[in-house]
Amino acid sequence: MGATVECCGKWSGDKNPRWTPKVVRQCAHCGATFMTTEYRLGRGMGKYCSHKCSSTAKVGKASGKKGAVIVICQQCGTEFKTIQSRIESGKDRFCSVECGAKYRSLNHTPWNKGKVCLEMRGEKSPHWKGGSKEREQTMGRIEYRLWRSAVYERDNYTCQACGSHKSNTLNAHHILPYAKFPHKRFDIANGVTLCKECHKKVHSKCKDLKETV
Repeated sequence: MGATVECCGKWSGDKNPRWTPKVVRQCAHCGATFMTTEYRLGRGMGKYCSHKCSSTAKVGKASGKKGAVIVICQQCGTEFKTIQSRIESGKDRFCSVECGAKYRSLNHTPWNKGKVCLEMRGEKSPHWKGGSKEREQTMGRIEYRLWRSAVYERDNYTCQACGSHKSNTLNAHHILPYAKFPHKRFDIANGVTLCKECHKKVHSKCKDLKETV
């Protein structure tokens, strides 16, 4: 371990044969001063103080070419120039690298969004309410049909929310949820007549049943 530290110290800084002293340069785009190395300057780099200035300057050079157009950055709304061929290839949607990274971080969609977890389906789901087949079977029983007719007759075949009398749009709604209160499924006092539209509003919680009845 000690030999490794000694070796690293031997070749650090100006002891490294590839070491070049840092020099002060002026950004070719914004004019700000910054530090770089002679090595980078020798390779044609170190002209700009940041990635943003580099990107903006390169786009600016393209403005003198044929087909130059002005586009708006999808992140910050800044106008900048580019060429038509880059737009057609799906490039130059952002004015800088920073804006591109910020846009992607804010608009990232998780890979599992909208996908159903098989381990949480059916009875394993915390939102399980007994299944549709069981309810369909119950609704076909004579007890359910008698309960529904009794609710309609008590409410004079009228929606208790909006007053609609259209018999082909009426539903018998369970005040106490069908799934959670099985012993109240055929209790006439637990039913109320609603039209289809009002029934949807109740279930979507757009209106409180107590306010509409």
